[in-house]
Amino acid sequence: MSENSDSKSASAEGGGDHDEQECVVIDISPFVEDDCDDSTPSSRSTMNRTEHDELHRCMHAHAHAQDDVSSSSVLSERRAVVVSQLIHSFENLGFLYITGHGVDLELIAQLFARSEQFFSQSESEKRKCSYRAPVPRGFIGLDRENFACLAGETKPNDLVEKLRFGPMLSADALQDPYYNTRDAKTLCFANMWPESVPELQPLVSQYFEAMERLMRTLLRLFAVALNLPPSFFRDKTDRHTSILSLNRYPFVAHPKRNQIRIAPHTDLDLFTIVAQDAEAGGLEILSPLTQNWLSVPPLPDALVVNVGDALTFWTNGKWRSTMHRVVLPPPQLHTPALRPRHSLAFFVGANYDAPIECLPGCSEDSDGKEVRKHEDSDGQEIRKLLPLGDGVGQTDTHDAHPPQCDATTYIGWRRWRVKLAVDRMKSAK
Repeated sequence: MSENSDSKSASAEGGGDHDEQECVVIDISPFVEDDCDDSTPSSRSTMNRTEHDELHRCMHAHAHAQDDVSSSSVLSERRAVVVSQLIHSFENLGFLYITGHGVDLELIAQLFARSEQFFSQSESEKRKCSYRAPVPRGFIGLDRENFACLAGETKPNDLVEKLRFGPMLSADALQDPYYNTRDAKTLCFANMWPESVPELQPLVSQYFEAMERLMRTLLRLFAVALNLPPSFFRDKTDRHTSILSLNRYPFVAHPKRNQIRIAPHTDLDLFTIVAQDAEAGGLEILSPLTQNWLSVPPLPDALVVNVGDALTFWTNGKWRSTMHRVVLPPPQLHTPALRPRHSLAFFVGANYDAPIECLPGCSEDSDGKEVRKHEDSDGQEIRKLLPLGDGVGQTDTHDAHPPQCDATTYIGWRRWRVKLAVDRMKSAK
C-alpha cells in the first residue's frame, strides 16, 4: 500500500473480506483521581485490596454476561467495563481513545495557539532553543529527524518540526544525587524555554502537570488490568523520564518520494498520550489483523493512548506496540492554503533505574503454559516481542547478531532498543 494512500477509519469497523479492529473510545472517569492526593485513603481512585477484589469479581461477571452485581458495586462494575475494554484494545490493537480524562480542553487549545506562535517564527529564532542532548529536547527543524530508524529502516526524513520538554525539574532538584549518576544524566536535565514566546512556559508546565496526573491514573488502571496492586507502578514512575513533544506539520511544496510527515514506527517508551487538532493529514495505525492502514481521526474531547515498546517488553508481549505513522493530506488539500497541523505527544517514561523484568502474571498464557520471558541475554527472544520489520508490520524475527541485552532497568532497555534499531539499519544498507 502506498504511504500516502487513503486509509480506513480506526474509529469504526471496516468492511471487505475482514472486519477491521475498532479503536474504541473508553470513558476512564471511574478511574480519574479527585482533587485529594492519590496517596491518601480517601482518594476514589486508590483502591484497597477489598475494592480490588470486588472489581475483579465484577470483571468476571461482566465477561460472562452475568447480572448479579449488587447496587453497592456500581462503581466497581463501571470500572470493570473500562478494564475489560482496555485489555481487549491493548492485546489486539495497541491503541484506544480516552474520554473523561480530566484534562482541560481549553488548556490544549491555548497550547496549540502558543505552539503555532513559536513555530511561525524565523528558523534562526527557533534555533535558539536547539541544543545537543542524549535524548530529544528543544527544537528540531523540518526534515531533520527520521523516525523510520526506530523500525530499523532507512527512509526520507520526517516532515515535522518539534519542540520538546522533559520533566519540570528545578536547578535545585537536579542537584539531588539521584539525578547525578551517569544513567540519570542520560535522561534528566534542565529544559530550555523560548524567550520570544514567554507565554509558552506556563502553558507547557500546566499541561505537563496535567499529563502527570493522567499518567498516574492510567498506570493505576493498567495495574488493575494486569491483575497487579493498583499502586504497583507508583515507585517505578515517581521520578519518571517522560517527554512532551509539541509537533507542527506545515505545508511542504515538494516532498521527496515516499516522504511523509512521520515514517512508520513504534514508540520507544511505556505508552503515549496524544492530543491532536482537526487539521488534515493525521495519524494512522497499521492493523495487526489485516495490514491495512487505519485512520485515527481526532474525536471531540478525546485523547489517543497507545502502547509503547517498553510496555510490550514489560508485559512479555501481552500488550501490543503497533506500527503507526503520520501522513500528508490528500493532494486536493495539500496546497499553500493548508493550515499547519498540530499535536501534543506525551511519551511516558519510567524512572531511569526502574526494574522492568517480566511482570507477574505475564510469563504464562491463558492455559497456564509458560511463554518466553526475558532471560535470554543475547536479545533474540526479546527481539521477537517488537514489531521491527519492513515498515508494514511484517516482522523478521531472526537477526544474525542481535545486540547483547542488559534490559533489567528502564535505561538499560532504552539503550538496548536503540542499539537494536541502529544495528538493523546498518545491516540493511
